[in-house]
Amino acid sequence: MKILDSKYSRYILFLLFIFTLIWSVLIMPLALRKVAHATGSSTMLDTQPTSEPTGTYQYLERVGEEGRQVLLSIYQFEDFVFPIAYGSFFFFAIAYWLRKSFPDKRFLLLLSCIPLLMVYFDFAENFTIVRLINHYPNQLTSTAKTLGTYTLVKWILGLISGGIFIGSFLIFVVKKIQPSKK
Repeated sequence: MKILDSKYSRYILFLLFIFTLIWSVLIMPLALRKVAHATGSSTMLDTQPTSEPTGTYQYLERVGEEGRQVLLSIYQFEDFVFPIAYGSFFFFAIAYWLRKSFPDKRFLLLLSCIPLLMVYFDFAENFTIVRLINHYPNQLTSTAKTLGTYTLVKWILGLISGGIFIGSFLIFVVKKIQPSKK
C-alpha cells in the first residue's frame, strides 16, 4: 500500500484517529442518551457479546414503539457510520505500524484486514437488527439466531483486532526507541 509510505500517512492516521474519537466520545454517547430517554435503558442490542432470540424479542417489547423507532434511526445512521470510523482507523493504524516496523514483511499487512472483517460483521448485525425492528411484532426466529452469531463474531474479531492494534503499536514504539544496529 503506497499510501503507508507517503509523507502524508501520519496525517491520515491522525485524522482517522480524530474522526473515531469524535464518534466514540460525542456522537455515540449522544445516541445512547436518546436510547435511554426513549426506552429507560441505555443498552442496545449490539452491546452484549451474545444474544438469544427470546432475549432479543423481550428487549424489543420492553423498549416500546418509541424506543424501537429511536433504535431504528440510530442503527441506520450513528451505528452505521461508527463501524466505518473505527474500522478505517484500526485498519490504517495496524497497517501503518506493521509497515514501519517490518518493512520487508508485507504479508503481515494482512493482519490489518481483521478490523475490516469486524466492520463487515458489525454491518451484518446492524442490518439484521433493522430487519427485526421493521418486522416487529412478527418474530423472525432464524434471523434473530443469526443476530447472535453476528454479534459474537464481531466481539471476537474486536478482541483480536484490539490485541493486534496494541501489539503492533508496542512493536512500533519499541523499534522506534531501540538504537538501530548498523
